[in-house]
Amino acid sequence: MLAHRSLRLAAATATLLLGACSEEMAVHPGLVTPAEVHAFYVSHPALFEGRRLYSLREIVVSTPAAGIVGLEDRVARSHSLRDVESWLAQRGANFQTTRVTHAAEDIPLQVLARFAVMQPGDLAVAAFPEGASVWQLVATREAPLTEEEAAPVIEEFLAGRRRAAHLRYAIS
Repeated sequence: MLAHRSLRLAAATATLLLGACSEEMAVHPGLVTPAEVHAFYVSHPALFEGRRLYSLREIVVSTPAAGIVGLEDRVARSHSLRDVESWLAQRGANFQTTRVTHAAEDIPLQVLARFAVMQPGDLAVAAFPEGASVWQLVATREAPLTEEEAAPVIEEFLAGRRRAAHLRYAIS
């Protein structure tokens, strides 16, 4: 009975803390300063002033990583997406090839730096727990955003990141 009461008290305390934290975040949803927006803008040129649109041929592999061991090495040695498709087919991997156009912000950050230096025909790969993606660059088009255009998105991102950190702190 005493243990049950202690658990209820702990749960009620956590609920009150989360409520107070939520109210605080609603009143002060991140308080992002113009200096923080500027710093984020200049530290991520591939997302803003150097932003591009990437036309790609993409292989989306929906086979767990264990089933595609060696994919990154194969992509590094390949000269075409067809080579990679053949290699995947020989291993019985599930995959689909499509043509897509992605803006810089739609590309995983771990790959974006590679995309920024790619030339048409170059390949890139990224593995994920549920599979992988392999891209072949077809073309790029410049699509820069000014700091003024990017500011609302940056503010929202930084405020969200700050709220998440605040919530993690309040819970711990």
